[in-house]
Amino acid sequence: MEIINRKSKIPENVLEVLFNKYGNNCQTLIELSHNPSLTWNMIINNIHLNWDWDHLSKTVDWKYIKKYPHLKWNWDYISLNPNISWCIIEKYIDLPWNWNSIIYHPCVTFEIIMKYNKNQTYKKGYPQWNMSYISWNPNITWNHIQEHPEISWNYLMLSLNNNISIDCIFENMHLHWSWIDISRDPRLKWEHILKKQKSNKPWSDLEWCYISKHLNVTWEHIKSTVNFEYNNTTFGWNWEYITQNPNITFDIIKNNILYPWNYSKLLYNKNITFDTIKYNPEIDWEIDNLSLAINILNSKIDDIESNLNFIIEKNYDNYMWFHLSQVVSPDIIISRPELPWSYNGIARNKHLTLEHIDKLSSFKYDQLNWIHFSWNTFNYQKRFNEYLLWKSRDRAAKIIQRGCANWIDKPVTADGKYGISVRIGMKHFL
Repeated sequence: MEIINRKSKIPENVLEVLFNKYGNNCQTLIELSHNPSLTWNMIINNIHLNWDWDHLSKTVDWKYIKKYPHLKWNWDYISLNPNISWCIIEKYIDLPWNWNSIIYHPCVTFEIIMKYNKNQTYKKGYPQWNMSYISWNPNITWNHIQEHPEISWNYLMLSLNNNISIDCIFENMHLHWSWIDISRDPRLKWEHILKKQKSNKPWSDLEWCYISKHLNVTWEHIKSTVNFEYNNTTFGWNWEYITQNPNITFDIIKNNILYPWNYSKLLYNKNITFDTIKYNPEIDWEIDNLSLAINILNSKIDDIESNLNFIIEKNYDNYMWFHLSQVVSPDIIISRPELPWSYNGIARNKHLTLEHIDKLSSFKYDQLNWIHFSWNTFNYQKRFNEYLLWKSRDRAAKIIQRGCANWIDKPVTADGKYGISVRIGMKHFL
């Protein structure tokens, strides 16, 4: 009975394949060090290269730090590593931790901090807390703040703490919160905006920029308050940011054409597609390179590909082609080699697979910059690998099923589960 050899059927990590081919002569590996598809084998087999050890120190699993203590680890960043637990810190407390960072690590609770802070003795085997950083700790709650007024709480830092409700903040507006951060908080609601605007310290112009494009601010809110004082309250709307508000659709703009929309920022709005541009030529779109690039990256790939001829007719510059090459299907790139695709953009294209790279062999790889390959996570190839793995298991299950057909309707285990082919299917495919 032939069972599929998974190793021979499942493609390798694309990033690792390309790194082995192009990465050995790299002067810097900063971008690659930040790539979530980076494997430990790539690091340890090329330990002599110039990795970004600061970033690796705050992302790598503790087992590698423990196994390879001689590497260029940065303990300031290890102290921020989310893979570190309090059990690890406590067990290896004499290691050179940065206690200013540890105090706001998510694994450190308020109870742990207070346990070691009651009788602070700066001696070996004790955390050396700096209590001025406690406000950064994400485990702090409003109850902790109220119960410990002796602590010098930093409300600028506490403004970023999701454990402190937005209602609690607006019930204590006299405290020194970071209002610029609160203006960007996704929990902010219209009633909160009104409450502060009516207070003796209304929102600043900069804060109104973020409010104007806030997800919870609708066209109804804007329209009802933009032209006059609302309950003796003026509003500092910023039309550059209103134009980018995700709740503003092109229909709203067309139906309210007299309002001072900022058309140079319109392409930053995710609701504007290539079809919108194509079928509304009367609009002075004021397209610049950056806004078009952002629109390309935000657009659905089907919209881009269906309007490819329209884009070609507009004769946009190389900057646009760099971004276009990142999102268009590699199959289209392969089928249209006459177009001015960007080699560096292709290298960043997340839809690339090993098969595509083989077909693109006509492109001169020496023009590809390894730095751009370093940004690519190759997520499509990962999903394709998972599909092939599923197919191999599916085929194996069918082979077993054909050989054990009489097991299907008979319990074969003490807990009453059914035959092996059913169990394989339940485990791997559902």
